[in-house]
Amino acid sequence: MNNLFRIRFVALTVAASLAMLLPACAGSAPPSSTATANSAPLAVGDPAPAFTLPAALGGEASLSDFDGKDVLLYFSMTSG
Repeated sequence: MNNLFRIRFVALTVAASLAMLLPACAGSAPPSSTATANSAPLAVGDPAPAFTLPAALGGEASLSDFDGKDVLLYFSMTSG
């Protein structure tokens, strides 16, 4: 019985996550890259460069919006 509950919980969590994330991805164009041929890769511990990306719930989000806070970035590949 415990395994059945765990399987249902995981399935419900995945379904709810997809229901929230998929509409945010529909119709959005990928952001253009601002990297230049002279940019060097970042090393662990280097500060992140300033950037702005489309927000999941609409609008835009800039790294500077989260100044002084911990930030976790999750990049996902989609087809199309």
